[in-house]
Amino acid sequence: MNKIRKAPTEKEMIEQLRRGKVVLPPLSFRILKGGSELALNFRFDALIEPLFLESFALP
Repeated sequence: MNKIRKAPTEKEMIEQLRRGKVVLPPLSFRILKGGSELALNFRFDALIEPLFLESFALP
């Protein structure tokens, strides 16, 4: 039987983004800047960049 995992917390998700562990084929994501590095007039947790996995075969 498969073990049901809980959804990651916001903090865990940001850490996974920093490590490059978030992959939704054919996309992966990486953090460009964290919240404290962003413009002062906006409230962001992070600025991310989606990357297309070229080796992913589309039907």
